[in-house]
Amino acid sequence: MARRRTWILGALTALAGIAAAAYYWEFLESPSPGAAQFSLDLKEVRRLADSMPGDRPTGVRFEHVMDFQAPTAATITGGGLAQSTMWGIAYLLIYPDHTAMLDTAMNSLQAKALGSVSAFYAEPYSRLIKAMSNAGLIFITHEHADHIGGIAAHPDAVRLFKSTVTLTSEQVNDPEHAMPALLPRGVLNGYRPLKYDRYTAIAPGIALIKAPGHSPGSQMVFVHLAGGTEILFLGDVAWTMRNVELVRGRPRFVSNSFGEDRKAVINQLAAIHALTLAEPNIVIVPGHDGGTITDLVKRGVMKEGFE
Repeated sequence: MARRRTWILGALTALAGIAAAAYYWEFLESPSPGAAQFSLDLKEVRRLADSMPGDRPTGVRFEHVMDFQAPTAATITGGGLAQSTMWGIAYLLIYPDHTAMLDTAMNSLQAKALGSVSAFYAEPYSRLIKAMSNAGLIFITHEHADHIGGIAAHPDAVRLFKSTVTLTSEQVNDPEHAMPALLPRGVLNGYRPLKYDRYTAIAPGIALIKAPGHSPGSQMVFVHLAGGTEILFLGDVAWTMRNVELVRGRPRFVSNSFGEDRKAVINQLAAIHALTLAEPNIVIVPGHDGGTITDLVKRGVMKEGFE
C-alpha cells in the first residue's frame, strides 16, 4: 500500500512538472532579440515621408468600431489572468483636399464569424463605410480580418480597388490570414499591388516600413503631420504599449494561432523600444491599445469620429 502511494505521488509530481513546463513554454517564455536585428532607419523613413510633393496631413481622426476581450496573458507574454479590452480601430488622415484611410476594421458578420469580438458598434462602422467611399487612398497595416474586413465588405469594393485601395503584394497573396474577410470575386482582376523592399513613400507625409512577422504582409506606417508631429502606427507588431515597453510579444500559443514569426516580432519590438528612447517625441500607436488612443485624444494628437 505504501509502495502504491509512493508511486501515485511520484506520478502526480511528474505530471505537475510536465504541466508547469508546458505552461512556461506556452505562456511565459519570451525570446530575446537575436543577432539579425530589425533595421529601422528613421532618417531614411523621414526623407521618404517628405519626398512626395503636396501638402502633408493636417490631422488624424479615428473610429472605435469594436472591442476584443482577452486575458492579459493572451496579449503579452507573462501577463496575468485579468481581462483586458482591446479596441478595433480605423484611422483617417486628413489632408486639405482629401483623406486617406488606414485600416478598415470589419463588419458585424465578419466580427461574429471571427468569434473573439465582444462588442461591435454599428454607428462608427457606418461612418467608416461612408468615409471609405469618399477617401482618396485606402491602405492597411496588415491583412488580418479586423484590418482588411471593411474593404472586403464595402458595397462598392470594385470601384475602390480601381481607384483608391493600395494593398501590398504580400497582403493580396495571403487570403488565408484574412479569413473570415473574403475579398469579393473579381476585385483583383487587373489589380496591381504595391511592391517594395524595406521602405517606401505612399503619399505626402506617409512612408511604409515593411515588417513581416505578425503576418506576411505586416507593415508599420510613419506619418509626418503638417504641424510637425510624427506618428508611427505599429499595426499588430504590438497590440499594446506594454509590448513595446517590456520588449515582450504575445505568448507562444497565441503566436502559433496566427502563424506568427515570434523572433521577427521580438526584433521589431526591440527596434521600436530603442526608437522610443532615442526619439521620445515620436508618437507610437500600437494596434489595439484603447488606453493609448484615449491619452492621444487628451493630448490633442487625434480626434474621435469621422466627419
